[in-house]
Amino acid sequence: MLLTKILFITGSRSEYDLIKNISYSLSKEKYIQCHMLITGTHLSTKYGKSKNLIVKNKNIKRSYIDINVNNSKAGDISNSISLSINKFNSLFKNIKPNKIVIVGDRFESYAAAIVAKINNIEIIHFHGGETTTGAYDDYWRHSITIMADIHFVANKKYFKRVAQLKNSSRRIFNVGGLGIDNILKVKFLKKEELQKKFKFKFNKNNILVVYHSETKLPSENKKNFNKIINSFKNIKETNFFISYPGHDVGSDVILEEIIKLKKKNYKNFFIFKNLGEEGYLSLLKVCDCIIGNSSSGIIEAPYLSTSTINLGSRQSGRLKDSSVFECEFETTKIEKKIMLIFNLNNKKRAFQLKKHYGNGNASKKALRIIKNEI
Repeated sequence: MLLTKILFITGSRSEYDLIKNISYSLSKEKYIQCHMLITGTHLSTKYGKSKNLIVKNKNIKRSYIDINVNNSKAGDISNSISLSINKFNSLFKNIKPNKIVIVGDRFESYAAAIVAKINNIEIIHFHGGETTTGAYDDYWRHSITIMADIHFVANKKYFKRVAQLKNSSRRIFNVGGLGIDNILKVKFLKKEELQKKFKFKFNKNNILVVYHSETKLPSENKKNFNKIINSFKNIKETNFFISYPGHDVGSDVILEEIIKLKKKNYKNFFIFKNLGEEGYLSLLKVCDCIIGNSSSGIIEAPYLSTSTINLGSRQSGRLKDSSVFECEFETTKIEKKIMLIFNLNNKKRAFQLKKHYGNGNASKKALRIIKNEI
């Protein structure tokens, strides 16, 4: 059997966590040579330099490409996309991959898909068909779907959408969400271990805060973030764990507000550039709820029996479980939602969940299909 070269694209910690299981499994196959392109915020000190969290594997060759993600104005993002296309093209010519693997909707992934398509390289895409109408992500995701050759989706609804975009249901596979696999495989840290590792003490109540840029309305980011923080003023006996946003149009404004907040040294606010998968999922599991507009509040949190207060329109269009509470960016409304969750009886078992994103074997299903396609 001829050697097949597969190149995995990753530009962020969360993205890497989704593809690591498949890349590791494929790297053990004798007839497959795996490469990993590490780019985006993995290489940015400003965003936590998550390349340090990528597990070394002698069977996976690595390439690092800096695309200058240290600023977030529209022109900066456009320049990063241009830089990505030029640099990725050189790498692809050098490696000569037969296939590339892309997850989701990052602009780095969009750039990689363009280069692959022009060079007649097969594209394998995970998590297509999803919609997030409040962010630019839809543009990248749906464009990648149109260019991609093999599609792995998270549920039936997204299967239908990909089939609509492709005008065909051929080579579309409903395997479930990759993030659910990680929940079943990760070794969760206990409360005491989290406290020791990240140097804090849990309070009576604990909230995880993850606010990403509303990329279609970046001018609202500062006001929105401060409304979230102001909603906490009357919440007693509660810790607030704030995780850095991803790199998007307008994300710098959020970082600036987080840095200002950090300088105030509030005893019940804890700020993290990068918790890593183990730390993030463990904290998400322990907390009473997650507040913000992260996809982890929609996809992973219900599987951990953690309630979500989903703010704004960034995640509009995604299938949501009954533990997800929609809320506008209004201080009093956010505060009321928090108190509603705090007052639930047995809040970790308060909901009958549909769990829209599969049962945790997406990687295994996809792996079998990819091997059959080679």
